[in-house]
Amino acid sequence: MTSQESNPLVHREAIGDVNIAPNVIETIAEQALENFPGIAPVEWYQAGFSGVFRYDRGIMLHHEEGRLILDVVVQAYYQRDIPKTIYALQAYLNEQVMNMTDIKLDEIRIYVNDLIVNAPENNQ
Repeated sequence: MTSQESNPLVHREAIGDVNIAPNVIETIAEQALENFPGIAPVEWYQAGFSGVFRYDRGIMLHHEEGRLILDVVVQAYYQRDIPKTIYALQAYLNEQVMNMTDIKLDEIRIYVNDLIVNAPENNQ
């Protein structure tokens, strides 16, 4: 089996392959984060968690041992149920990626790195 045959980002059909670049999935996740209630995306996060997040937007898709893993860094709003919000966000991100690409993510790891205390009402 070649590495391309085992790549979950390649869809094989009778008339040809469809290749979806990792940054497409990262962009889908980034857009999904923009209006999700209770969290805010992190645009400046760099080199935390042993250099996992190489991008300024705090979102990275990687392939480990045949598994697709999406790592996301967010900020949570004060007085929100953080675990409940994060579980809902995981489900939402998975749904958005699946609906747009037909790719199933094996794991979505969300890191809450900050708490937003004084926020406008419309973002909470």
